[in-house]
Amino acid sequence: GAVGTLASLGEAGFDVQRELADDLDLAIPNTAWHASRDRFAELLNVFATIASTLGKVARNVLLLNREEIRELEEHVPEESVGSSTMPHKRNPVRSERVVGLAAMIRGHAATMNAVTEAYDERDAGLWYVEYGVVPETFVYLSRALRNTREVIESLEVHPENMRENLAIHGGVVASEAVMMALAEEIGRQTAHDVVGEAAMAALDSEQSFADCLRENDRVTAALSDAEIESLTDSTGYTGVAVTIAERTVEASRQRRQ
Repeated sequence: GAVGTLASLGEAGFDVQRELADDLDLAIPNTAWHASRDRFAELLNVFATIASTLGKVARNVLLLNREEIRELEEHVPEESVGSSTMPHKRNPVRSERVVGLAAMIRGHAATMNAVTEAYDERDAGLWYVEYGVVPETFVYLSRALRNTREVIESLEVHPENMRENLAIHGGVVASEAVMMALAEEIGRQTAHDVVGEAAMAALDSEQSFADCLRENDRVTAALSDAEIESLTDSTGYTGVAVTIAERTVEASRQRRQ
């Protein structure tokens, strides 16, 4: 019927509804969609969450793809034109588009949230909004998923650049590791201050972080030269990152089975 009461089908209404749902492999809703738009809103909000995750991946690729960082690189086919004005450029266009698509999907989800406030059982004025945002969101998310998959499958990783970036300022990024080790001897707050002074000295000079630490008597009294060298090597301070990554991947695989 016009407002979802199944009045035009009489007593056979539920049977028709059930058989149609079976044919389309759909669940049977408790109420008609005419007056309840929250299911559309929920769908688009789920899509927006997925798109935001894809957008985060894409943004990280864009950041780490920059020439001055270049830890990751989106593969660009040789026949592709990087830029119409700068021939040397190799633009990561698929990641760029994922970021843009994610923004549009979030916008559509916000629009759908707004049009859930419909008058009565049928608010025809709002249907036209749904006719636009719902199908477009499916298309945008499909493209974002495809682009992300293509980027990840062909992603070029440059571990040598990662090591070089980590080594900037001689291991300052490992300051927490040094602080925690030093805290066992002189207390955490004191260790924080001592390591902080050494870190600032390294950042403001051409000395390495390890050398700045060696200039402090409280550090050398508590840590050997070998310990300082080891602690300022950030590659040894990754905690259980590998286990977390493997656990996350395995959980994802289990959900797909």
